[in-house]
Amino acid sequence: MTMKPVYWGETSKNSAFDDIYEIRRGQWLESVNTIHAEASKKQLHEKIVSIKGKQEMPMPVYIAEQIETALANDKSYLSEEKLITIRDQNNEKTIGKIFVQNENTIFQIPKEQLSIYDNVLTLKLIKQNIFTVGLKKYIKQNPFLGDELSSLINLEASELPLKKKVHLTFCVHGIGQTLGSKYEYVNFPKTISTFRENIKKQVKLLKPDNLIDEETTIQVLPITWRNKLDFNHPSKDQNLPSFAEICPSGAITIRSLIGDIGLDILLYENQYYREKIIEAVVSELNWKFSKFKKLHPESEITVSLIGHSLGSLILFDILNEHKYSQKLDFEVVNFFGVGSPVSIFKLIQKFKFSNHLYCRNYYNVFHECDVIGYRVEPLIHRSLSKVQPVQLETLSSPDIIIDKVKNFNVLNEYLSSVELIRDNTWLKNISMDKKSEPHHIEEMHKFNSFGRLDYIIKSKLLDIDMINALRSHVSYFEELDFINFIVKRLLAKNQSLTLKESLKMNKLT
Repeated sequence: MTMKPVYWGETSKNSAFDDIYEIRRGQWLESVNTIHAEASKKQLHEKIVSIKGKQEMPMPVYIAEQIETALANDKSYLSEEKLITIRDQNNEKTIGKIFVQNENTIFQIPKEQLSIYDNVLTLKLIKQNIFTVGLKKYIKQNPFLGDELSSLINLEASELPLKKKVHLTFCVHGIGQTLGSKYEYVNFPKTISTFRENIKKQVKLLKPDNLIDEETTIQVLPITWRNKLDFNHPSKDQNLPSFAEICPSGAITIRSLIGDIGLDILLYENQYYREKIIEAVVSELNWKFSKFKKLHPESEITVSLIGHSLGSLILFDILNEHKYSQKLDFEVVNFFGVGSPVSIFKLIQKFKFSNHLYCRNYYNVFHECDVIGYRVEPLIHRSLSKVQPVQLETLSSPDIIIDKVKNFNVLNEYLSSVELIRDNTWLKNISMDKKSEPHHIEEMHKFNSFGRLDYIIKSKLLDIDMINALRSHVSYFEELDFINFIVKRLLAKNQSLTLKESLKMNKLT
C-alpha cells in the first residue's frame, strides 16, 4: 500500500515535491508528527482525528530499506558514532547520511550539512540530544491496522463533510524553490499545507457576520512550476556550454545559492523561458482544477489565485494577456499578488494599466518592510502615490507589544531611529496625506470592484525595518493579519461591487 499526494507529484518526474511512501510495518515516522504505538486505542483514535490523519510524515521506503539492511548487517551502528550512507532511489548518488541514536531513533543528515556533522564529537552531541540543528528526526513505529485506519478515515469524513460551495484557491510560488531538493524546509506544498491549516483555524474564530457566507468552504492548493524546468542546458545548441560549465570553482556554495534564487528572475526575463514558465503554470492550474472538480462533482466551485513574489508576476501576465488567460478552464474571481514586484517590472517595461485583467478583483498585498513588494495604484494614476494604501485589519494583541516594551530607553531608541529615517530627503517629498477621489475609484474599479488595489500590512511597534525586511517577504503565509484578510475576502457573500456601491463603500458618495 502506498501513500502519495492527490494534487501534486503525478505530473512531474523526479520532482522535489514528489512525496510517495509505502505504508508498511516498522516504518520510520517524522518525530514531530508521530503517534506512539504504546498509546491507548482511545488516545490513538483522538489523536488521529485531531490531526486528520494527514500530518504523519513517513520516510520514503527506499531510505528505510537501506537503514534496515545496514542495521541487520552491522550492529555497531547502535553503539558507535558512525554514519550510514544513503543513496538515491536509483542507487546512483549519495543524498545524505543517517546517524543512529538508538534502535528506534535516527537522524537524517542532508548531503550539504555533512561537513558540519561528519565528526565523532558532533555525533556524540547528537546522541545526547544536545546538538540536532537542521536535522530531521525519525522514530520507528508500528503502523495502524488497515481496519482501524479505515474506520478513523470514515469517522473523519462523517464529522467533516464538504460543503456544497467551495472557494478553491491556487497558490503559485516565487523564486528559490529549486532549493527544495537541497533543503527540506524550502518546500512550497508544505508551506501551503501550513497556510491551509491556519485558514481553518481562523475560520473557526470568525464571529457571526451577515457579510460572511457560512455555507462556503475554502480549499487551498499549491502550484509548482520551477521543478518542471531544466536550466542545466538552456539551449538545444550543443555548441553552447551548460550552466555548470561556466561556473568558476570558487565560492561554490554561495554561487549555487545565488544561482538557485537569482536565476529564476533571469529565466522569466528570457522570452523562451517566460513562455515555458507560463505554459507550466497554466497547465498545472487546469490539471488541478480538473482533478478537484472530478473528486467533488457536486460542489459549486469558485476560483481565486494567490501569487507570491515572482509567482504574482507570472499570474499577472497570464491574467493580463488574452492569449494566456483564454487557456484557463475556469473564471478567476480574486487575484492576490503577495510581496509582489509586479509594479517595478511594469514600470521598467513602461506598462500602463489600461486593459481589464481576467479577474474581478486584483489585490496587491505587501508588508511595509518587504523590499520586494511595491505599490501598483500609482501605475493606474500617478496622483495615487499620495493616497495611503488600505491597511489590513490587525489581529495582534496590544498586550504582546506592551510586554516587549521593558523600558523607555529601548522605545526611545527605536523612535529616534524612525526620526532619522524620516529625515531622508527623498522620503520628505513623498507625502501621503491625500484622499482618493471619485475618478480614482472609477479607474481602480476596472481592476478591483471594491475600488482599491493596494493593501498594506503595517509593522508592529517594535519591528525594526532592517530585521523585518529579511523575514517579511517569506512569512506571508504565516502572517495572521494576511490570513484573516484572505479568509474574509474568500468567504464574502458579495464578491463583486458595482461602481456606485464601490464609491459608497469608499465614502465618496
